Amino acid sequence: MDEVNFKADPTVVSVAEQHQQLAARAANLNIVTHQAFTEAGKWLMDIKTDLAKIEAARVRITKPMNDALRETNAQANAAKAPLIETEGKIKAAILAYNKEQERIRIAAQRKADDEARKEQQRLQEIADRARAKATQEAQERREAAEREAAAGRQAEADRLRAQAAKIEEKGEAKADSFQNRAETTVAAIVPRETPKVAGITQRDNWVYRITDPTKINAAFLMPNEVKIGKAVKSLKLEAAELIGAGVEIKNEPIIGAGRAAS
Repeated sequence: MDEVNFKADPTVVSVAEQHQQLAARAANLNIVTHQAFTEAGKWLMDIKTDLAKIEAARVRITKPMNDALRETNAQANAAKAPLIETEGKIKAAILAYNKEQERIRIAAQRKADDEARKEQQRLQEIADRARAKATQEAQERREAAEREAAAGRQAEADRLRAQAAKIEEKGEAKADSFQNRAETTVAAIVPRETPKVAGITQRDNWVYRITDPTKINAAFLMPNEVKIGKAVKSLKLEAAELIGAGVEIKNEPIIGAGRAAS
């Protein structure tokens, strides 16, 4: 593509040369008479005309470029469309497979957790039974020892008391063993089994859907400035009653200028 030198365009060069004189005259402009006011208005129309000339020069250069760009983009989009469609189908299938694999993993993890809880309960019940049995047998030995002592058979009473202590010790040891096993029994973590493919990843993509705008916190609400602007231009100061007290409305006049007569 040929190099573009917009500044060298004859129209742009002519406008720039003419504007130097006007810029010098308007540099310290101070309007104090009707005649100066009228002349300033003429200058504005001259500037409007010259701006239109520059814009026309720009369009002469950029329109073919823009037309070519639009056509190129249209053809490129048409060429990419079937690829993008196929890509979407493949991604949807991959996401569906990943979702199903995650469902299977969650179900397997839930089953493993349930089995672990059952095993914990079974071990704890064994520990509780062992402790209760030892307590009961030890109590029976102590009661027998009391009877033997009352009958004057102290040696037998001492032997029975020693048995009671040993039964409690063994029972507590057994109960502690099973209770420790119960407390340390945990379900194995079921891993995801989706195969890894080089260059293919899945990441979280959190999205939202507004269900009730009235319940959204004020910090996340944005004023509709387009709607506000239309109301102000239409109703002027009276728009405040419609919009509310959070908007200041004022008139800032703008000077308009048409093109100079040819």
